[in-house]
Amino acid sequence: AEWCENTSIVLSLITGRMFSHHSAEKIPQEREQIVDELQSQLNSALTRIFGLNIVDVQIANITYLSAKAAMICQQLQQLNGGKSQAKPNPSEK
Repeated sequence: AEWCENTSIVLSLITGRMFSHHSAEKIPQEREQIVDELQSQLNSALTRIFGLNIVDVQIANITYLSAKAAMICQQLQQLNGGKSQAKPNPSEK
């Protein structure tokens, strides 16, 4: 359990740092670049610290604050030909 908790901490720190370097408006366009960078940084840290090898990283879902959600969803819909998987979180205002 401690090993899993420590791994989660490393994942959270690296992921948070990665997303802090990209503006929310550009994440849809930069998604592939972000995934590549994230996989590289996660693999480097987790191999060094825990001996783990990261094979694949996917961004399955991104929840934005509602102020930006509509704009981001519209951009995603345009990029995906009107088939956006991202939806604003109705519980956030």
